[in-house]
Amino acid sequence: MGASRYTPEEDAWLVERYPLLGPRASLLAEHDACGRFPERTLKGLVARAHVLGLHVRAISAPEGRNRRVERKVLWSHEPEMTAWMLEHDHGQRTAALSEAFRGRFGFGLSQTQISSFRGSHGTQTKNARPKAGDWHRRPVGFERDTGRGYILVKVREHASVPGSKDNWEMKHVLAWERANGREVPEGYQVMAGDGDCRNADPENLVLVRKDLVAVINSGCCGEYHDAETLRVVAAAAELKVKVVDVEMRPRRCELCGREFTPAYREGRNVRTCPECVARGHRWKGERTPKGEARCEVCGKKFTKTARTQVRCPGCIAADPKADARRQKGGKR
Repeated sequence: MGASRYTPEEDAWLVERYPLLGPRASLLAEHDACGRFPERTLKGLVARAHVLGLHVRAISAPEGRNRRVERKVLWSHEPEMTAWMLEHDHGQRTAALSEAFRGRFGFGLSQTQISSFRGSHGTQTKNARPKAGDWHRRPVGFERDTGRGYILVKVREHASVPGSKDNWEMKHVLAWERANGREVPEGYQVMAGDGDCRNADPENLVLVRKDLVAVINSGCCGEYHDAETLRVVAAAAELKVKVVDVEMRPRRCELCGREFTPAYREGRNVRTCPECVARGHRWKGERTPKGEARCEVCGKKFTKTARTQVRCPGCIAADPKADARRQKGGKR
């Protein structure tokens, strides 16, 4: 039976040798060759290695070495390894970079590890993955259909911002810019008159303000089928937006007199400020006269503001919740 405890000398030997050996049989063979701990078994040595944190991980290894026996290190936290990656990673294939890393540090990296490192350090290139058998990158000028009604054109070899796709531009936008000799202004976008942005004919393209696109597409200003009708619909949408802006002008609350500007979701005819609404009050509008009547409580004549009103304003103010019969009899 093996010993129940490992000595500090045994632990030191495992820490030094376990990460550097190949198959586990080699671990036992070297252990037996040293002749210092003859009572230990292979199973016991491996179990003790795991207790000491000498875990194994599966990565590709040189021939003759067990691919699961490698030193476990947080390599991305090692300053030397991080500096080496930043110096030697030029966007090459992950397999080539992994082999170069192995030649320097003795173990390789997986594709996931390299991708994670590039993402955390902003060195990824996001190059399009070529098809099987075709390892050439897409050339500048290459066009591809997004499947959503747009065509993208590759305008630069690499993205100017790592991780972005700003080296691809929409074909109809490029066509408009070439035809007009300038870039699309901020706050505007290019729309197709026939509704198909894959038709990049400059005669089919119209520059429209972005805040009008939703109004145009809602159909409330009419339909369009070419560039000319699109310009008419855009002008109608612009007029509609201006009218709404005027109707949403600041106004005074009918209850408290405070000036406020209503939000679009509240409607253009709102006359009560948000503070009064939050307190449970809302202006109900002016009541038109409904004719003359005599109060059933006090007998005075008054002008009705509701068809069924039978009490004068004074009696209503004296007891708002009572009806005429109870108020006249003095009952609550």
